[in-house]
Amino acid sequence: VKAINDFAVTSTTTGAARFKSATVEDVPVNDGKLTIDAIGGTNTKINYVDISEAPPADTTPPGKPTLDLASASDTGSLDTDNLTKDDTPTFTGEAEADSTVEVFADGASLGTATASSAGSYSFTVPDEKPLAEGTSAITAKDTAGNVSGPSEPISVTVDTGAPAVSITSGPSGTIDQSSATFEFAAEEDSSVTCELGSNVDQSCVSPKAYTGLDDGDYTFVARATDGAGNEASATRDFTVNTPGPGVPEITSPANDSYDTDGNLSISGTAEADSAIELFEGTASVGTANVGATGSTWTIDLTNVAEGAHTYAAKATKNGKTSGESAAVTVTVDT
Repeated sequence: VKAINDFAVTSTTTGAARFKSATVEDVPVNDGKLTIDAIGGTNTKINYVDISEAPPADTTPPGKPTLDLASASDTGSLDTDNLTKDDTPTFTGEAEADSTVEVFADGASLGTATASSAGSYSFTVPDEKPLAEGTSAITAKDTAGNVSGPSEPISVTVDTGAPAVSITSGPSGTIDQSSATFEFAAEEDSSVTCELGSNVDQSCVSPKAYTGLDDGDYTFVARATDGAGNEASATRDFTVNTPGPGVPEITSPANDSYDTDGNLSISGTAEADSAIELFEGTASVGTANVGATGSTWTIDLTNVAEGAHTYAAKATKNGKTSGESAAVTVTVDT
């Protein structure tokens, strides 16, 4: 039974015809008699009835939804390789506007999402239904009203395990040299980044060598990243404490010698790779370098003033300076 209640008719004009129309929808009608009546005050009547057949029910299933792993969840080397370290990733796709989409992993329902009025949807796997490690076949169905066929399946591989990485050789503790070499091993197909202070090598291969290290504390890091974006690292701490050079020696001219033209050639010996500085008192009067395979040095002085001059030398290596050599006095008398 369908009814329109409080179907009141009002008019501000006395004696004017008063009427009103209304529509009653979805009245079930079977073969037989349909009675329509109006119950109300005096002269209440129905002028006419227009009966129309309801449109047939929509039984056509919608088209299959589309499905893809969201790029933010695709943590592999490519954002289209469907490889992820997230076991509760997000999927996106297109479906009939305002419809309900159900997402499945290997045939088991993960949950539903509602498509927008524009026909797009986003679904994040709930924490209580994480995807299993390995590869799963993911599909989606439009389940609002008429059920669509399943989407084209996509294979999603979940890898949440950190890659193996270890440092197999290299210095630890305190070393007395300014160079260090490290060897390391990492999981197959992983990439390794090596870090030592501000030195970062993102395409590092074993062995990794460093030179010219200043004295101080260091931490070497080998950081491995697998194809799914999982990371793991191994570290090695060490301290560089290189010894300073030995005290250089002035071998020429002899102590307490004389010069008659004011041009002096001061020579001596020192450790290889050291820098020599010659002093007269506290004033620096010249510098020289000893080569990597050498041991001698020479500093030429010109126009040296008349009188006695006392010289001493210091050597610097690895950022450290030696004590002064034995002094040599030369008297200039032209």
